[in-house]
Amino acid sequence: KIHLYSFEPVRKVRIGLDARSIAISDDGRTLIAANYVPATAVLLDAETLEPLKVLATVAVNPEGETVESRVATILDVSPELVGPYFVVGLKEAGQVWRIDWSDPSFPVTTVHDVGHILHDGFLSPDNKTFYLASQTDDWMAAIDVESMTVIERIPTGDTPHPGSGAAWEFDGTEYGATVHAGEGLATIWD
Repeated sequence: KIHLYSFEPVRKVRIGLDARSIAISDDGRTLIAANYVPATAVLLDAETLEPLKVLATVAVNPEGETVESRVATILDVSPELVGPYFVVGLKEAGQVWRIDWSDPSFPVTTVHDVGHILHDGFLSPDNKTFYLASQTDDWMAAIDVESMTVIERIPTGDTPHPGSGAAWEFDGTEYGATVHAGEGLATIWD
């Protein structure tokens, strides 16, 4: 944790060996950080950095095998729109977890069979849809955050790689987009 005026570290905690993604709850109280090694997601008190809960990201992949999955991405879902949730993409497991950060037990709701080798993702502006790249399947999965169901698989071409994503509205239509890392193309959808 770094003080933004002095740029000096004020708190430090080790949660793993290879951290990948981080998000903070809208109320500023809970931080979630995820690791490649060990395969975990750790919820922390955002003020003190004290660990509140460690979730092993061991899950069943689309082929039915239990795997230790790296975390591909984590996002905070606004409680004013849909939340109060963190959505977590499990890379090798092909699952998305929704964690309720307002409940001290941090319950997890899961959607299975999202795709293979999940990667970057982003939320629609209204936070109702989580778009997540499935790299070896060449699609973006559209997940309804409230019902935790895959509502669409959007074909993208070779290796979708949206980074933090792109979503915008024009003339009453909401659009999403991703580039393809394996070719010089982008996919744009309604």
